[in-house]
Amino acid sequence: HLYRVSQEIISNTIKHAQASSLMIQLMIRENRLVLRIEDNGKGFSFAAVSEGAGLLNIQNRVTLLKGEMHIDTAPGAGVICLIRVPL
Repeated sequence: HLYRVSQEIISNTIKHAQASSLMIQLMIRENRLVLRIEDNGKGFSFAAVSEGAGLLNIQNRVTLLKGEMHIDTAPGAGVICLIRVPL
């Protein structure tokens, strides 16, 4: 599931972000698997994003893994997506 989440985030970055850089980190911290994906693209506003299948699919997969997801973004500020899943 984490592989598919990564795929969806990377696909969204390629399609929408106009980023020149994408960083992917996979770490183990405090008995959790932590996936951090960061880009330097145009970012977005949650209010302006329709409830698309992509973000909903990501959240559903993270929930299935009993994990948590946090997305930090703003227009012009890129995106940092942080996902924590218990080991």
